[in-house]
Formats: sequence, structure tokens, C-alpha cells
Amino acid sequence: MNEANRKRPLSLDLGPCHGCMGCVEMCPEIVGWDDETERPYLKRQEATEEEIRDAMACCPKDCFEFTDE
Repeated sequence: MNEANRKRPLSLDLGPCHGCMGCVEMCPEIVGWDDETERPYLKRQEATEEEIRDAMACCPKDCFEFTDE
């Protein structure tokens, strides 16, 4: 299996997040928006690099990381 297509555990660090919503716009199938906290949340705890690559690239605070690294 291609490494980019393997599902991996994903985490979202909300500490540095400033709520730009880029991740929600780029990957709405993985990242949702909580109107109460005005912060993103993970809809899924696993993703492939291919699925989340755009959100990771556009995040100005590097809030996403794979936890198996």
C-alpha cells in the first residue's frame, strides 16, 4: 500500500489555533467547526496523508500532526 494512502492517527492541537477555518474549508469530511467554541474539531481520528495534506499545508499554526510519528 502506498504510504500516502495509509490511514494514520491524527491529532489537532487547538492551543495555537486562531480559528482561520482554512482546515474546515479544505477538508470538510475530516474537520468540522464548533460554533460554540469557535474552533475546529476532528470528525475522524484517522486520515491518510492524501486526505489531510491540504489542511496541514494551509494551517498557519501547524495545528495538525500524525501521532504515530
